[in-house]
Amino acid sequence: MEQEPSLDVDQLLRELGQLSQQYQTIVAPFQAQIKDLEIARDDATASLRFQMETIEALLRPVIIAAQETRKIPYLTAIYQRRDKWDRDILFNIAKEVPAVLTAYEDASFVQFRKTAH
Repeated sequence: MEQEPSLDVDQLLRELGQLSQQYQTIVAPFQAQIKDLEIARDDATASLRFQMETIEALLRPVIIAAQETRKIPYLTAIYQRRDKWDRDILFNIAKEVPAVLTAYEDASFVQFRKTAH
């Protein structure tokens, strides 16, 4: 039975860092143009965005109270019901009733974020 070659994590991270640096060098001028366009867009739409955000703030509690999604041309106000649990309380309960931990699952993951340096 053949053994898988072990990964040199540090070497792979260094290689990934070098590729990230190359990527950022290529992307930088495009990002600058995008930023300029975003600033121009934000300046052109500031008044509209303020009016829209004001109306959204008025509508939000009404939509929540009605518990229904509403759809009109150019807009859908989506009602989403979500539960919110206090993790600390649940973990304290789990200390007393260990069976509660059967509902727990580790959701660890790795995220790669590009940095400037």
